[in-house]
Amino acid sequence: HVIGGTLNKGNILHIRATRVGTDTALSQIVRLVERAQMSKAPIQAYADRVAGIFVPVVVTLAVLTWLVWYSLGVTGCYPESWLPAGTDYFLFSLLFGIAVLVIACPCALGLATPTAVMVGTGIGATNGILIKGGEALEAAHRINHIIFDKTGTLTRGQPTVVNYLLLDPTVDLNLLLNLASAAEVGSEHPLAASLVSYARERLVEGAQLDEAGPNPKASSPGSRHSLHKSSSEWIWPAENMVTIPGQGISCTVTHGKRAYRVLLGNRRLMQSEGVLVNDATERFMTQSEEQAMTCVLLAANGVLAGAFAISDPVKPEASVVVRELHRMGILCHMVTGDNWRTARAIANHLGIVHVMAEVPPAGKADKV
Repeated sequence: HVIGGTLNKGNILHIRATRVGTDTALSQIVRLVERAQMSKAPIQAYADRVAGIFVPVVVTLAVLTWLVWYSLGVTGCYPESWLPAGTDYFLFSLLFGIAVLVIACPCALGLATPTAVMVGTGIGATNGILIKGGEALEAAHRINHIIFDKTGTLTRGQPTVVNYLLLDPTVDLNLLLNLASAAEVGSEHPLAASLVSYARERLVEGAQLDEAGPNPKASSPGSRHSLHKSSSEWIWPAENMVTIPGQGISCTVTHGKRAYRVLLGNRRLMQSEGVLVNDATERFMTQSEEQAMTCVLLAANGVLAGAFAISDPVKPEASVVVRELHRMGILCHMVTGDNWRTARAIANHLGIVHVMAEVPPAGKADKV
């Protein structure tokens, strides 16, 4: 599903509009915010009950104040010299009645809560926080636990490949990158995007720079155009794509007369498919994961061919937020589908004690 406002970074995108108008995700978000602004918080219901008594009482007191002062004036209980210039007993008494009504201000009691809910939900939506209603907003002050996702929430969500390891003598780096990009080009996961981007840099842009020579500015216009092209024609075709949630992806990649059954994912995927993870790979993964990196393994035709170390830097403000929440007495948790070493390394950096790692996407709601 493509959400309105989605940015296409360069690949060809064929879209069929299945939801338009009020059925789009954006319209549903707008309706959610509108319902939240119109909903009543529990405290507002209490305020409405009080206002139902307070408003008529105040109005009655204001009328009585006017009547008492008017009666006292016309009966001579206070001198006419008290009257301001150009007024009579009626207007003079009316000022006291209005003063009672204004100072008591019964309208504020009924307007304060809905105004606060409307402003709060509006500002939250502007900052990307969707509040489901006044009840949720009121309950927010009782929060004592917050669960953060890792990728894109505590980290930047823009991972990059920083290292790799070749494990099969028959598979060089170019073949490894071609297999990885073919398997991941259709995935929406940030780690997949980082692998495809890294493959493009090494296989396409690097090769074009070599062709352009040491002075790319002096090359032909056609070469300059090809240097910046963003086509996906260089990616090998893949079929029989199967996504395994929380583990990775499997597919068949063909190039010429050769076909490769590719497995790309984490350690659990390799174990479930019976692919041997040797000691060299374990050392590479341990070293990378202790530095808060994520390792992605690639197997071709049942043999482990290579591994990638991918880094997703922590947001600079994340540690400040976690520290401030701890100061407020709110306990922070982190849930992620990543491995335990990487999860603990990031959690230690941020000061988060409670960590839930290797949790599949469908299991995160259960953790909540």
